[in-house]
Amino acid sequence: MIQLIAFLAIGAVFAVVLFVWVLRTKSSGAGQREIAEGSTILELPSPRAQAERIFAARDWEFISSQTEPETQRAFLQERTNLALSWLRQTRQQATQLMEFHRRAARQTLEVKPGAQMKLAASYLAFLFVYGILHFSIRLRGPFRARKVADYATGAAEQLWVLCGQLPASSR
Repeated sequence: MIQLIAFLAIGAVFAVVLFVWVLRTKSSGAGQREIAEGSTILELPSPRAQAERIFAARDWEFISSQTEPETQRAFLQERTNLALSWLRQTRQQATQLMEFHRRAARQTLEVKPGAQMKLAASYLAFLFVYGILHFSIRLRGPFRARKVADYATGAAEQLWVLCGQLPASSR
């Protein structure tokens, strides 16, 4: 009986995740249209400048030396929220970029498999580092996740560059 309940619970969780995923896919169509219609697909902002500011230890050093523990906790919570928000935004930009590329690649006959594989590997590497950074921020806070944030911004920038290097005929 316990196994049946566990199986049903796992199935329900899977159904909810699938439902949320479908809703997110449908609602992201408007943002993708803006990217496709505006000619700024490859002019995505560099995540490095924002990350350097969000994960900078100078702010924490100042706050920790000048304020009460209550203020320090509030600051850490706000900076953690900011870091997670930045991370979500960067992942959303990468997902929109890949979705646009996927749609454009379907419309061309001159797709280069090597370049496509390199782009796919870069996207998967970004997603992997993104997951590690998300976990690190939640577990240790934004200031102790600085090195992982550097890897994540590097992976995002590599993805932007690789997509920009693909010829227009394969985008």
